[in-house]
Amino acid sequence: MKYFPLVWAALWRKPARTILTFLAAVTAFTLFGLTIGLNATYGVMIARARADRVYVNPHFVEDGNLTQAQRARIARMAEVREIGASDFFVGYYREPKNQVVPWFMDHGMQRAYPELP
Repeated sequence: MKYFPLVWAALWRKPARTILTFLAAVTAFTLFGLTIGLNATYGVMIARARADRVYVNPHFVEDGNLTQAQRARIARMAEVREIGASDFFVGYYREPKNQVVPWFMDHGMQRAYPELP
């Protein structure tokens, strides 16, 4: 504590440099903490991932949905136990601020994802 006044005076001799150095240190620790949080989030997502499911989103089809022929071909593949389809559309009730997104699924999707409502 003997040198505290000397260090304090040296820090405030150039206040702009002191403030910028402090902000750089705060930014570095903030980014470090966010990186640790992101790593933990990815770890939880990987632990919860289901390795026995494959989600396919066919962008090559005009309307984005699987045709009945494609569903039948996929269902005939080995190791496929269930195939399901889901779709949604975006609309609103009376005013555009009251947005509604109904999500539809068939029985195959409900059996494949029993945790979904």
